[in-house]
Amino acid sequence: MATKTYYVTQTSGEVRRLDEVTAPWIDVSVPGATGAFLDVMAFPQSEDNVIVAGLDAQIYKTSDAGANWTAAAGNYTGLGVTQWNEIWIVDENVSYIVGENGIVIKSVDGGINYNATLTYPTFDGLEDVTASSKSVHFITPKIGVVGVFKTGSGATVWKTSNGGDTWTELNNGLTVNELDNPDGIFISDDEQSIVVLTNFNHVWKSTDANIPSGLSS
Repeated sequence: MATKTYYVTQTSGEVRRLDEVTAPWIDVSVPGATGAFLDVMAFPQSEDNVIVAGLDAQIYKTSDAGANWTAAAGNYTGLGVTQWNEIWIVDENVSYIVGENGIVIKSVDGGINYNATLTYPTFDGLEDVTASSKSVHFITPKIGVVGVFKTGSGATVWKTSNGGDTWTELNNGLTVNELDNPDGIFISDDEQSIVVLTNFNHVWKSTDANIPSGLSS
C-alpha cells in the first residue's frame, strides 16, 4: 500500500496528495472552498481519512483520500471564528481544532461534527478577542496542551486533562515569550516535557511539566 502525504497551499481550497516518494503530486483540492487551508492531518490508522481547516472558518473531511470532501457540521459555524489554525487528531473518533479568540473545538465522531469545548484556554474560560489559539497537541482524548498568543502579553501554554472542560495556564501564568507566536507545541506521553516552537525560530522546553519553574530556551 502506498503511503499518502498531504499538504495545503495559500490558494483557496488547494490540497495536494503524494502517493509515492517519486510520483507527482495529485490535486485533491476541495471544490467550492472560499479560502486557503492552514493545516491538514490524516487519521493515524487510515491515511485515506483526512481533515483540513483554515480561513473562512472552513473545515472539511474526506474518507477517500480527497476524491470527495464533506464540510463538517456542528456549532463551530456559529462561533464567529474566521480562521482555524491547527488540527490534532487523537484517534479515529477524537480530534481538536484551535483558532481565533482562544476557541477550541472538538469532534468525537471522527470529524463529522465539531463543537466548542466547554471552556477555552483563556483567562476566564470564555471567548477572548485578544487571544488566538495557535497550536495544539493531545496525547490522549482528554489530555493535551494548546499554545495561545494574547495581544499585549505574548505566548502562553495551557493544559487540559478533561478534554477541554477546564484549562490550566502553565508556566506560573508567565508568558513563554512576549513577542512570539506559539506556532508549534508538543507534550510527552509522561506529561513532563513540553516543547514550544515560536515564529521567530525560538524553541522553548520544560522538563518539569511546566510547573513550577517554567520554560527555558
